[in-house]
Amino acid sequence: MKIKVAAVFGLLALSASLRSATALSVPGPEAQLMHRASQTCVQASGLKQPSVATTIDFRDKVLVVIDDGLPQPHAGRLPARYACLFDKRTETADIRPLAR
Repeated sequence: MKIKVAAVFGLLALSASLRSATALSVPGPEAQLMHRASQTCVQASGLKQPSVATTIDFRDKVLVVIDDGLPQPHAGRLPARYACLFDKRTETADIRPLAR
């Protein structure tokens, strides 16, 4: 019984991963929006080594959290972190530093 349950969960996990891989290979409108928001925020940040930590979709804006790959001496050698609000209507970015 335990083997059958484990096999069913294994097949479900495999099926979910295949579906997510397929979804990632064909970008839909939401994925394209997230990519556009991330790229706009990274370009607007002016950072030398930016990396997108996360994106969150809201009704009229997308929140993009950006980490700077370079440690900041004034922040105890921690990399800087920024919040960027991407306006879906105007496709503009507003960036503010986040406190650590």
